[in-house]
Amino acid sequence: MTGFLAAAYRDGTLRRTAVAAVVLAVVFRFAFGESWPMTVAVVVAASGTTLATDYADHRGTPTAVRHLAFGAAFVAVGGWWWALAGVGSAPPPLAVVAFVAGPWFLLDGWTARRAGHPDASESPGDDTADELAGLADGGFASELRAFRSLGEVGRAIDDGATTPEAIAAELDRPVASVEDDLDALETAGVVDAVGDEPTDPDNAHKRRYRRSDGEWSATDSVVSWPRRALSRLLRPLRLLTAGGS
Repeated sequence: MTGFLAAAYRDGTLRRTAVAAVVLAVVFRFAFGESWPMTVAVVVAASGTTLATDYADHRGTPTAVRHLAFGAAFVAVGGWWWALAGVGSAPPPLAVVAFVAGPWFLLDGWTARRAGHPDASESPGDDTADELAGLADGGFASELRAFRSLGEVGRAIDDGATTPEAIAAELDRPVASVEDDLDALETAGVVDAVGDEPTDPDNAHKRRYRRSDGEWSATDSVVSWPRRALSRLLRPLRLLTAGGS
């Protein structure tokens, strides 16, 4: 923890978090007219999530473990906000968001661990950080990074790397990140899976891919983003119904 705090101080994370907390407090208290208890709850939740995410990155915490923690935190924070508003009343919008996001994170983390998905053992790495950063600027930067990442995977296949493990080794990237890109490329018809998907979760990373006749373009990346986002949101249900395979 001491090492993380020192690093967060050096790279400005603590300063940015403090400034964001002040701005958030002013907006919720004076612009939205929320009570001080509700404002404090929002600021603590937002600041705590930011620092917890950075700490998880610092420790290299696997995505599945992180999502289990986030899910529990969202449910707890949602209950806190609802209690502040009065349990007998309708839950405030922020509590509803927390109650929706919390169970999804819990299910995502649990199914990834149950199915032996790489998210259960590998940290998100810079690609997830880039994806989250892209959401903050409307998704455009995210699409540029996704297009670059997808292009790297496609070229690796052209060079003879046909399994997620081989592609990840060639690109020096996490296997989970490569598998997500392969899913996106397969959905877009740019690559095809060769043979049946392994039924043994331990061998899932050995599935082989080849280039199809399709061409990948920046337009395809933007157009397919909603499908890729929906596919990622539905992944816990797919893993659940697959019975861990």
